[in-house]
Amino acid sequence: MNEPSVLAKLAKREPDDLALEDDTHRVTWAELDRRTHAIGRGLLAAGASSGDHVGLVCSNRTEFVEVMLACFRAGLKMTPIKTNWTATEIAYVLEDAGSALVVTDTPAAQDAAGDRPVVWIGDDFDAWVDAQDPTPFPAGGTGYRIPYTSGTTGRPKGVERTLDSES
Repeated sequence: MNEPSVLAKLAKREPDDLALEDDTHRVTWAELDRRTHAIGRGLLAAGASSGDHVGLVCSNRTEFVEVMLACFRAGLKMTPIKTNWTATEIAYVLEDAGSALVVTDTPAAQDAAGDRPVVWIGDDFDAWVDAQDPTPFPAGGTGYRIPYTSGTTGRPKGVERTLDSES
C-alpha cells in the first residue's frame, strides 16, 4: 500500500478529520484528496508530462505535502530541494535531475528555474488549485521522489525512491 492509496481510503473513511495543519491552513482528508488530484492535473497542464521530474523547493507547510502527493498521483518524479540553498545550488539540482517544472515558495528557486515553468506557492496558490480539474487519477500512482544527498564528498547526488520501496 502506498501514500496515494492510503489517502484515498482515509478520504472516504474519515473525510472531515484533520489531515494537515500549519500556521495558516487546516486541510481535511477529503480536501487533501481533492486538492492533490487538482494539483497533479495543474502540474500536467503547466507543462509537466507523466514521468517528468518536478523540482519542489518549498518551506515546511501543508502545500509541500499536497504537491508531493500530487506528483505521486500524476506519475511525476518529485525532487525535494532545500529552501536554504542558493540559486546556483538549486539550478544545479534542477539541471541534474532534468526537472521539467519547478514548484516553489522560494525566490531563489524562481531565479534558478531558467526557462522551466514555475508554479508559485503564494497568496494565489489556493485560487490556482481551485481552478484546476479535480478529476481523480486512476488508483495507485506511479510517481516517485528523488531526494538529493547533502554533497559532503562532492556535488549532491539524486537517490531515486519508488513508492513501492517506501511502502
